[in-house]
Amino acid sequence: MRLLYLVRHILRGMQQIDEERKHKDCAHQTAVVLQPNAWLDKKGKRLFLLPSAETEDFLMTPVVLSKRNLTTIETITRLPLPALNPCAILLGSGNGHERPSGKDFTMAGEDLAFIDGAYVAKATASLPLFDHGYLYGDAVFEGVRSYNGRVFRLDEHLRRLFFSAHALGFKLDSITIDDVRTAVLELCRRNNHANGYIRVTMSRGTGLGLDPAHIEQRPRLIISTQELRLYTNELYKAGLTMITCATRVPPPDVIDPRIKGTGKYINNILAKMEANRVGAGEGLMLNQVGHVAEATGDNIFVIIDGKIITPPTSAGCLKGITRQAAMELAEQQLGLPVREENLTLYDVYNAEECFLTGTAAEIIPAVALDQRPIGSGKPGDITRRLIGAFRAHTAESGTAF
Repeated sequence: MRLLYLVRHILRGMQQIDEERKHKDCAHQTAVVLQPNAWLDKKGKRLFLLPSAETEDFLMTPVVLSKRNLTTIETITRLPLPALNPCAILLGSGNGHERPSGKDFTMAGEDLAFIDGAYVAKATASLPLFDHGYLYGDAVFEGVRSYNGRVFRLDEHLRRLFFSAHALGFKLDSITIDDVRTAVLELCRRNNHANGYIRVTMSRGTGLGLDPAHIEQRPRLIISTQELRLYTNELYKAGLTMITCATRVPPPDVIDPRIKGTGKYINNILAKMEANRVGAGEGLMLNQVGHVAEATGDNIFVIIDGKIITPPTSAGCLKGITRQAAMELAEQQLGLPVREENLTLYDVYNAEECFLTGTAAEIIPAVALDQRPIGSGKPGDITRRLIGAFRAHTAESGTAF
């Protein structure tokens, strides 16, 4: 009855109404439990219960209650009170699968995340227990950067996100690139995230079991912002040391390396752990035939005879957004040719220079591999010039918010 009291309290402005009227008003409403820390948006019919002593017994884990298992607000009163905790309820006459419009009200100054159409406090954000990305790594993602109030190459990142989702057979009829772009920019505005990392994740849907045919295949979109710096300023000046990892990248006939899926990154995590064990800054991963693929979180480039060379995606590397930016800047601003060719460890050992690229790493020199210096063992001139060109490029380009 405490939940009904709060519904009545907010919707009716503290006015007392009789039980019969209340049931009549709510008899055909659908209830969807979402997130805490907001309040009523009358236009969108969203009701959010604020954490308080009065509501400390409400739902402990936010869940989605669809028409199959909950169709009326009256049903909520039959849930056992020990299972309840502060939660948000979306009211509507639909089928229980409506998305909030994204105009939720939240506490001033909170760091927010975007989950399924709602802007919620990051500190209390949560996912359904049976989210397929959480259970099986069945999700795609993008790491994006903002610079000076602009999101760098946002459209390129979102196209890759949707290409990855399409390649994995996600049902995308309920979400568009424009939807995601709007949500990313709005979250950056709300969080005042002028400079930093943006993580965009989309899972296939919700349900227990591997078979997508037996789950609710409505993609779940999650966006968050974070201050993230992988390497110190000193490493950008001195360069990284690397080792060759025993863990290999998955071959393209297992999963296409252009798909940026969460599940396949377990190999990269294991390789990064190898590098950590010996104190190396990064780990270099090979494919099954011994060709260089990529670093654990970055693409790799070498400079041989004044030419910039990077492995093709068929070698097992991601088609990186920063990789593409570096290739364009090298050719257009530095006037240097860039080629995609298979490389071996021999090529990296004997290169004149080496650098890595990635959204979080940006462009960083690599100066040694397996205790062998690369070139002079210091960042080279071409690498330094390219870092300068990249920083100038990111300072003035991107989608403003």
